[in-house]
Amino acid sequence: MAQHLRMLAQGRCPPADNFLHEAALVRDPPSGIKYDPEQSRDVLTHSLAVHERWNDPQEKKYSRNLGKKEGIELVALSADNGKGPHGTSE
Repeated sequence: MAQHLRMLAQGRCPPADNFLHEAALVRDPPSGIKYDPEQSRDVLTHSLAVHERWNDPQEKKYSRNLGKKEGIELVALSADNGKGPHGTSE
């Protein structure tokens, strides 16, 4: 554990969610890398993901929960709502 913390302090290990930032910002990624997975010189220009953090651990609200038109929305489900895992009746 101590070695891992030293490596982080030295900038030798990126945070675990850097790949999410890169995928969400593929047009202008923080690393500056242009992504060409097929090596066709046709770089990716569309976002591959959405990445957000909630507002706080108590409310757990994302952008759409906070009234924005786009982004992630957290939908709470209760165990007794009568719906299966895909929103269908069991």
